[in-house]
Amino acid sequence: RAGSRIFLQHTPSERRTTLGVFEFIIVLVTVTTIGKVVTDRQELAALAKNRQADPGPDYQALVETVDDMNTRLARVEEERDFYRKLLEAPEVKDRLTGPQSIDTESSSA
Repeated sequence: RAGSRIFLQHTPSERRTTLGVFEFIIVLVTVTTIGKVVTDRQELAALAKNRQADPGPDYQALVETVDDMNTRLARVEEERDFYRKLLEAPEVKDRLTGPQSIDTESSSA
């Protein structure tokens, strides 16, 4: 018949060996992803080795400075609490403000 088409079946040895655009993109993305994962793991391993190494004199100086600042802050807080308690004591308030009867007499005069 004139309108019929004949489809040839390919044997396994005759399969297409070239990649189409879609297949090429899939392979490219897969290879790129695997390469990125391997590179990231190598970088993480290198960072882990650096962390285990001695931090150096700058790190130790920073630790000492922070420790000194914490000590100073604790001392300032203790002094603040001491002066707050001292100022809140009733006999100190009277000495600082004076007798209240004088204030009421001067305001009524």
